[in-house]
Amino acid sequence: MFNPFRLFFGKSQGFEAGGMGRRVQEFAPARHHVNALIRASGATLTARARYLDYNDGYGGHAADLWQTMVVGDGIKPRPNLDNQKDREHWLNEWQLWNEVADADGLLDFYGLQSLIAREAFVAGECFVRFRSRRPGDMTAMPFQLQVYQSEMLDTSFDEVQSGGRFIKAGIEFNALGQRLAYHFFPQHPGDQRPGTVTGLKRVRVPASDVLHVMDPKCAGQIRGVSRYAKAIMPLHMLRSYDDNEMDRKRVAAAFALAITQNDQRDGWSDDEDNDEAPEPSTRPDDDDELLDPLKTGTVVKLNEGEDVKAISTADVGGSYEAWQYRQLLRISAALGLPYSYLSADPSRGNFSNVRTDIVRFRRQVKSWTCTVLMPQLCRPVVERFHTVGLLSGRLLPAHVPPRVKYLPPRQEWVDPAKDVSAVEKELKLKLKSRTEALAERGLDIEDVDRELERESTDFWADNEA
Repeated sequence: MFNPFRLFFGKSQGFEAGGMGRRVQEFAPARHHVNALIRASGATLTARARYLDYNDGYGGHAADLWQTMVVGDGIKPRPNLDNQKDREHWLNEWQLWNEVADADGLLDFYGLQSLIAREAFVAGECFVRFRSRRPGDMTAMPFQLQVYQSEMLDTSFDEVQSGGRFIKAGIEFNALGQRLAYHFFPQHPGDQRPGTVTGLKRVRVPASDVLHVMDPKCAGQIRGVSRYAKAIMPLHMLRSYDDNEMDRKRVAAAFALAITQNDQRDGWSDDEDNDEAPEPSTRPDDDDELLDPLKTGTVVKLNEGEDVKAISTADVGGSYEAWQYRQLLRISAALGLPYSYLSADPSRGNFSNVRTDIVRFRRQVKSWTCTVLMPQLCRPVVERFHTVGLLSGRLLPAHVPPRVKYLPPRQEWVDPAKDVSAVEKELKLKLKSRTEALAERGLDIEDVDRELERESTDFWADNEA
């Protein structure tokens, strides 16, 4: 059969990386979709990621950095309402609900944002369930949020149902592939309540009451993948190497001196004519301690033919720091964090290089915030806030804004003097509005203008008095 891709003396002219030559014949990755990979090993991947978060210094620090940079002190909504009284009413209702938003009673809504961002980094996904409350049970909007970890939804649970519906990785779909429900465990499978049986009966929760926060990496992906996935092996190997190196140095440091004996002293002479018995040793038995712990000014009494030598062990070598640096660079790239952030070592680069890395990382964080956290968490929560507010009577139609803007956390200036000067020039040249400049600082222009006006009024009132 004629093969148009095999020309010129039978040699393939296709992609070199797609061949099966000597260099790549062992490089044969699986061709499964990411959903199949998650079903096969997603639970183990998540467990290892959580272990590194809990036990490894670099791993835990990475999650702390991501959590802080993405959320900070909170992504705060601001209603676009012209009427000042309606705006203040909305903000007051929001603040009341914000303080009691957590169904577990531990965090406010901004604290939940931080927790969800961390879960999405470590486990690759997080679930948020709307919990409706009776109006008399709360002094704010009668609903709360309950955060579920990834383990609450079994990745191996598949089932075919009637009417074309099916369950895949714990998520129920209709015949069109739209999400209908989530089949959660009633409690975390690794943290069962006292008195409960081992087998957990799943609970079906409608998709309208669940938010699934995840960052899909390919089309058709239905469950999240930990951001540690590419860094788990390097982190584990680096941690093991450091532990072994530390243990080797600890054991080596426990030995101080060694007592040596020559052959004549031990009676093992090479002279075949030497038939004389060796002199009896005055050294204690093997079971006794040869020397007391060394102290300042210790004097050691030696027998004839004995010598004392200090024990010296091999050092880690001059390549240890360079090797550590390359490994941390690899881990930083895998986690998407700047080296200076992950290692807490800014000495490896000059100011310009570190600043460039920080700006690039902030752009990455902003992209994740605007494309994942805001549309999957912030907007649905505000929409539920409006719906419940109208149904409960705490909000009137005039209080519901046509649009809500979200203020990301303030990012500190790297070089305040230069950054302020740059913003000032952009405003003068009308390359940026005050609204945009203040939003980049996590501030709302209406709030700022109102505070400036109040301060100006108070200033003139004090002077006239």
